[in-house]
Amino acid sequence: IIKLVKKIPQLFMIVSGLIGGMKAIGYILILMFLIFYLYAIIGFYAFSENDAFHFGDLWLGFLTLWRISTFEDWTDILYINYFGCGSPFFD
Repeated sequence: IIKLVKKIPQLFMIVSGLIGGMKAIGYILILMFLIFYLYAIIGFYAFSENDAFHFGDLWLGFLTLWRISTFEDWTDILYINYFGCGSPFFD
């Protein structure tokens, strides 16, 4: 594969651009981790009593934030934290 990349100049330019962008992607991942960490702590302190299933500890807060950011059933988390776990909507 490396010989093929070196033989085709356009492919070499694309691959070298992807490799050069890895540093920027690393910085973006670090920034996202810090933001998720901050909001997981805030979510733990704000919602752990009402919704211990999603915000019971820091790791669950991370998973919940990932679920919300990918829009995977985020409305369930919204309704649980808006109405509370003792609401008749969750019987």
